[in-house]
Amino acid sequence: MSDLHYITVQTLSKICLSKKLTTYNSQLKMLLRPEIEPQLQVAEQLYPKILELVKEYDYFNHKLEAEVASKIIKKIADLANKDLSEDSLSENRNPNDLELLAFNFALPYPQKVENISKEETTEIVKRIQFISYDTFDNQVVTKDFKGNKYAVCAMLAQGYFMEFLDLNFSHPNVYRLFQSQKVNGKLVELSVDEIVKELFTQNSSPTF
Repeated sequence: MSDLHYITVQTLSKICLSKKLTTYNSQLKMLLRPEIEPQLQVAEQLYPKILELVKEYDYFNHKLEAEVASKIIKKIADLANKDLSEDSLSENRNPNDLELLAFNFALPYPQKVENISKEETTEIVKRIQFISYDTFDNQVVTKDFKGNKYAVCAMLAQGYFMEFLDLNFSHPNVYRLFQSQKVNGKLVELSVDEIVKELFTQNSSPTF
């Protein structure tokens, strides 16, 4: 999966705050099918135990007790049902980073979904382009998560939903669609409709 799962709290906050938060009215947010929405209830259930294990790993890894640290990685991977390696946990992080990392591990990967509509895709693209934690406010009930709410919303947008598109569409570079493009010597951003069109195009190469 993408390294976006391991972006720090500070970086995610900067990403979120740099977006035009008022552009997308969260009241207009359409509900997506359950198999498309992030499984936040699962993440909430797993988060406390995974956070405990992440902190244990951090403790033993700093003491250079590699065998114990390796066993903890396996416990986290089994609990989260994810393929995790030492690289996933080995970077030094502050306490908030550990909490966000634990929440990332607790959140199940996006699923492969059949017959995704253009309406659903448009909603997903909006959630990525116009990040606002209000967009997720009715879903995110992170009573045990002590991290930054903006970091959570950015994680869902730049991590979960971006990876969902990458998994479910054959476009060669989904991530580039959300980056500034150079057109006639000027940097421009693709609109929601332009991104959706690119995702549904039958051409294997981007048209911009």
